Amino acid sequence: SVLAPQSLDMGGLGALRESALTDAKVMLVDDEALTLEVIVTFLEESGYSRFVTTSEPTEALDLIARERPDILLLDLMMPKVSGFDILARMQADPELRYTPVVVLTSAAEASTKLRALDCGATDFLAKPVDASELRLRLRNTLAFRAYQNRLANYDRITGLPNRELFGKHVEQALRTAKRHGQSCAMLRLNLDRFGQINDTLGHGAGDALLRTASQRIQSAVRESDPLGRTADSV
Repeated sequence: SVLAPQSLDMGGLGALRESALTDAKVMLVDDEALTLEVIVTFLEESGYSRFVTTSEPTEALDLIARERPDILLLDLMMPKVSGFDILARMQADPELRYTPVVVLTSAAEASTKLRALDCGATDFLAKPVDASELRLRLRNTLAFRAYQNRLANYDRITGLPNRELFGKHVEQALRTAKRHGQSCAMLRLNLDRFGQINDTLGHGAGDALLRTASQRIQSAVRESDPLGRTADSV
């Protein structure tokens, strides 16, 4: 997924692996089927392979809610349900409002762009779409979203899920265990005299110890076992 923690290191946007971005699920909504075909072809040439497309704007919202794309390319001027309508509905939905939306438009009026931004659009692409600009805008938008996700959901030092995200993983594990009639266990680890290391050797040494400990723990458990760092524990 484009949001995988391994895709980023502490260096930020520049550390993203290109393969992590091109694995994103890209959804396209445009009432012109030919436009959809052209854009998908452009993106396939850039390495993208996961697409959700529709030329029926009346079906778009249900499809967005079901598919949860990593990014949405959205036409503005469509019959029955416009891109503005879709943006407004997405902003009203807590689960969809932070989905990046790149608007496809042939409108040059500043008022149109301002209205789209006010409705939650992230960026714009002029029609007819230029392949190079499409690739760069998509990459930059996905990279920034991944970085925001990193800051919001992962511990800065260890790269492990933080308290909030780890809590969601635990809830999922409990639901899975209950559904299959199984049991599960939680192991809490603390590092002895960790405070003394920070006090005597400095916080840089303490951070290095935390990173080493988290790496060793990750190497000793299954990939399916959720890990997280909450407060000063791992």
